[in-house]
Amino acid sequence: MRSVTLHDTADIQLSDLAAQFYLTAEDIGRNRAEVSVHKLSELNPYVAVAASRADLTEEFLATFQAVVLTNNRSVEEIQRINAFCHAKDIIFVLSETRGVFGYVFTDFGHEFTVVDKNGEEPHKHIVTSVTQVMMDYETVDSNKSSRKIPRSLLSTMKTDTDLRMEIM
Repeated sequence: MRSVTLHDTADIQLSDLAAQFYLTAEDIGRNRAEVSVHKLSELNPYVAVAASRADLTEEFLATFQAVVLTNNRSVEEIQRINAFCHAKDIIFVLSETRGVFGYVFTDFGHEFTVVDKNGEEPHKHIVTSVTQVMMDYETVDSNKSSRKIPRSLLSTMKTDTDLRMEIM
């Protein structure tokens, strides 16, 4: 990937500060994409990052190899953009969250094939609660770094965690 374009026509509101960690209170009233460009570009200096407020026309969409939609949009607009991307072999990804719920839809074009190795239905889980667990940590030194790992997990060498999720 050589470039990323952030598209957003909305200006920052106070409620945006709870969901977007690149924004600050000083940014309220400015465009969300334009404010996010600088910090996003710091993640990889070899990728050009730009902001756009342009309409999502077919001409604009045709300039991309992949289109990722993340904001609330009408079903009609989502279907229009996906149909155009599919016809032009442009990767299309739709991702939305609603509190703790979310979904992702992908359309990788005509040539993309999903190979199901075992035919089993995917597993579905509902997280019913998340609680913080206080753990006793021990520092473990390796040749590359030093990490704190809960003593209870040292014997199994699982990844350290301070959350326990109860799954229904």
